[in-house]
Amino acid sequence: MRKILLFIISLSFVFSHTIQSAPIYLYKILSVDDWNASQDKKIVQLSPKDNAFIHFAKENQLNKITSKYWSDVPVFVILKIEYAKLLGTMKLENGYYHLYNGSIPFYCVTEVIYCSC
Repeated sequence: MRKILLFIISLSFVFSHTIQSAPIYLYKILSVDDWNASQDKKIVQLSPKDNAFIHFAKENQLNKITSKYWSDVPVFVILKIEYAKLLGTMKLENGYYHLYNGSIPFYCVTEVIYCSC
C-alpha cells in the first residue's frame, strides 16, 4: 500500500509540474516573404532553416532572438501561436521549443505582429 501511495504522489507531482510548465503561447519569427507565401495555404510556409524541426520562442526570449538573428532584417513577422493546438512532437531543448514532424496550421495563430528594427 505504501509503495502505491508513493507512486501516486510521485506521478501527481510529475503531472502537475508538466502542466504548469507548458506555455499557453509560443512565438514563431519568420520573414515577410514566408508570411506572404502562406496566405493561400492551410499551414504557415517556413524557411529551409525549419526543415529538421520548427524553432519556437517563449515571449521572454523574443528580444534576444530578434537581436541576434533578425537585427539586419528591416521587417519581419512574429506569430503568436497556441501551444496546445500544435500537432507533432514538441521538445524543449536547451531552453527552446522545437516541433518535430509537425507544422503550424493557421488555426493555431492568434496574432500576427509586423516588426521593424
